[in-house]
Order: sequence, then C-alpha cells, then structure tokens
Amino acid sequence: MTTNSYLSIDHLKFDGNSYDPTTGKEKALPDGQYIYRLTANVDSDDAGSETQTMDMPIKVDSTKPEFNNVNLAKNDDGKWHVTGTVTDKTSGLSPLSKIGISVNGFAITAKLDPQVSQAKDFSSVEDFAKEPLKTFDFDTEITDVSQYLKDGINNIQVAAIDNAGNPGSIEIKATVDVASNSNSLILFNAFDGETTDDTDTYYNKDDKTYTIYGNYKNDFYLNGQPVKVDDDGNFEAHVATTDGMDKLIFSQDAKQNIVIKTIKFGFAAQPVTTLDLPAGGQWYDMTDGSRMYGVNNTADTFTLSGSVSGSPSDIVTYGYNEGGSTFEPDSYNLDKATSKFNALFRMVNGSSAREGENIMSAQRSPRFLASVKLTAQKLTCW
Repeated sequence: MTTNSYLSIDHLKFDGNSYDPTTGKEKALPDGQYIYRLTANVDSDDAGSETQTMDMPIKVDSTKPEFNNVNLAKNDDGKWHVTGTVTDKTSGLSPLSKIGISVNGFAITAKLDPQVSQAKDFSSVEDFAKEPLKTFDFDTEITDVSQYLKDGINNIQVAAIDNAGNPGSIEIKATVDVASNSNSLILFNAFDGETTDDTDTYYNKDDKTYTIYGNYKNDFYLNGQPVKVDDDGNFEAHVATTDGMDKLIFSQDAKQNIVIKTIKFGFAAQPVTTLDLPAGGQWYDMTDGSRMYGVNNTADTFTLSGSVSGSPSDIVTYGYNEGGSTFEPDSYNLDKATSKFNALFRMVNGSSAREGENIMSAQRSPRFLASVKLTAQKLTCW
C-alpha cells in the first residue's frame, strides 16, 4: 500500500494512520508491513539538485496474541506447570517476552522461554535482529503461586505482550485435586471436633488467645491472621478467642478465598457467677479455708439471685441436703438479655450448711440450716 503524507520537518512522525482523500480524515492502516519513505529536495535555485529518499520499514500491528491449548498440570518433576501455545502472526514474539500467569488472583511473571538468558543468548545487535517468533509453545513453572490452588475449580489466567506492545490473555477453569495441600498441615494440639475453654493450658488469660502449635510448608493465615513458619515449617499461632467460637480456618490469604483446611474447634469462657448478698447476713470462715455467707431466714422459702458472666443459654441451680444429696428449686428464671437469674427454694429441715465457693446458707433456726449452691453453664460449651 502506498500513502502520501506531506509533513513539515517539525511533524515527522508515523502514528499508524493515513490521510484518506475521499473522506478528508485520517484512518487507521490495516495490519501489515509498510515502507515509510522520506523524500527531500535541497532548498535551492539550482535546478539540477537531486531528490533524496530514505526508506524505513514499518510494521503495523494492532492484533493481540492468541492462546490455544492452555492447560494446568503437575509434571514429572512434581511441580505445577501451565502449558500452551501463543501465536502472533504480525510483529511476533521474542523469547524474552514476558508471560504472566494468575492462579485464583495470585500472579507471577516469567520469560516466555525460561531457557533464554538475556545476558547469555541476547548479547549483540544480531541476536536481537533475529526473526520474531510467530508461534511459541510455552511451559511455565508456577511453584511460587501453586500454594493458592484449591480442590475443585481454579481460575487460571495467562497473558503475554507481542513485540508491538499488544496484550493478549485467556482465562480457563482448571479442576484439580490438591488435597495434599491440606494434608501437609499438621496440628499438634488442636483436633477436629474439639471444644475447650479458658481453663485450658494453652489459653492465655492476659491477651485472651489460644496457642496452636503445628507444621506447614509455608506461611499462611489462621482465622484471617498471618502466621509465620520457621525454616523447618514449625509454627506457633496465637488465635484470638471469642465466646462461642466454633471453628479454625487455615487459609492462604487473609480473606480466606483459598482455604487450606477448616476444623471444628469450639471455645467458650467458663461463666462466673456473682450472687446477690441479702441484707442482714454475714460471712463465715470455714475449716477448709473457704468462706460462706449466711443469712437468717424465717420464711418457708428462700430466693437466691445473682448474675452470670458471658451469654449463658441456661443455668442449673440446686441445694444440698445434709446427706449430700441435692434438691431442685421450686422455680427459677434466667433473663438472657441481662444474664440475671433468680431461684426459689423451700427450706429443708435437718440439712447442714455446705462449704465452698458461691454458697449461701438460709437459716430458719440455730439448729436447722439449708444451703443453696449455684452452677452455671453454656450448653454449647459441653
């Protein structure tokens, strides 16, 4: 194709467009090989001055590279690779062209041909003047992002840029089995289906965390928090605990898009009971070192009230008889909104006061005593 452009010396440029005299406008040239010819005459009255020309080959390429037969597989070397064919028929590709590969949103960049070293194989003008590649079969190792593969369907994106700077890409869905990822996670002191509380040896009451020990091949996230492994893969993770926590999620990212493993692991703080102390009573020092609050009571019933820490779903109240057997209250009520409770007991003749924490005795006469003990529990904790 031949096109004429009349430009001043200040506007010598070629932008891939050509003037169309039929429309009076610039239009983009089709992809292909062109010769950009500069013609000049000496500005002189000498009629014999010669016209000088200079031809420059220019290739117009607006077409992006195309990919075919892209596949994700684990090779004989035990590593994950993305393979396929990339084609660009116009400006072509260089072995040094970059190829980008994304696994579930986590990307790496490599040379199209990993066997080519710029310092070794492309060290002269002649090397770079070699005929561009029109088609190239690539095989790119993705070890740096293979940890983000998950069981089932994975999103794999591949992108490359041709010699004209046109970017081309493709996205595929690859279904793989990477169960070995989760199997390589070893936990030393946490087990699926386990439930613990704030009395556990691994619980730190100062910062309210639970320490998990284990081994994994690389750094990861636990319940959204980063965990570092040492050179041997061992780790010590401090998990923030909340009352009612019921699982541990091990993932490759903070947003838990790539989950390594999930286990059922319950945590609940032991409830603390605070009893209301009726007026007119007093504390007694018991022989075992504990203290008991006693109050005179001349009625046939006695109301025990107080509050429970946390968010209890139910309470258990009972009294002790002289022989050690227990008896239930006539009625009790727990206000879950305020965690306050009350229980109504009948006075029992012939019983004696029990010693221990959170025990009050209700006394009808100096001889006959009744004691009431309260325990509290969250049902999900047991």
